[in-house]
Amino acid sequence: MSRQHAFALRRLLLFVAALVATLGAHALSADDLRLVPAAPLAWGSLAALTVLAGRPRGPAWRRRSAPEILVRLTALQAVLHCAITAAPWAFGLGVHHRPALLTPVALIAHGVAAVVLTALLARAERLLSLAQAVARAVRAALAPAPVRGRHHALALVDARRAPGGPAPRRVRARGPPVLAG
Repeated sequence: MSRQHAFALRRLLLFVAALVATLGAHALSADDLRLVPAAPLAWGSLAALTVLAGRPRGPAWRRRSAPEILVRLTALQAVLHCAITAAPWAFGLGVHHRPALLTPVALIAHGVAAVVLTALLARAERLLSLAQAVARAVRAALAPAPVRGRHHALALVDARRAPGGPAPRRVRARGPPVLAG
């Protein structure tokens, strides 16, 4: 697995975990929450944008610790919670009236989901690190061994012995053909 794929998968897993936790908290705390038929399309589109939006930062892959994952997951849940409260239609939800921004039930649901999902995401981080190590080992095993001592330096061509004649013209790759004349 390449570093770019590992980073993209990490972003996807974090977003999906935060979205599931936020939707679950909204389902527990809102009485009139209903999904519209296009909800899976909205979620898939948001997930695809999440994967495509980022790029690897830093020189190499670094496995995140559980507290770091918990902080990131909690922050992302807070952002998604505010976004779902402000624009539920963007997440495929139909709400008849605007629910309260934060209720005790939603707060508890977000907290429990964050702790449970942090454990799962920490395990996924370990698996991503393992997948990259396996890919590096396979690449190293399949790479041809360098051959030493068998290559000789190319012989230099003496300019006085070079074939004569006009220098070849530069061939253009674009535009109309040059008129022969």
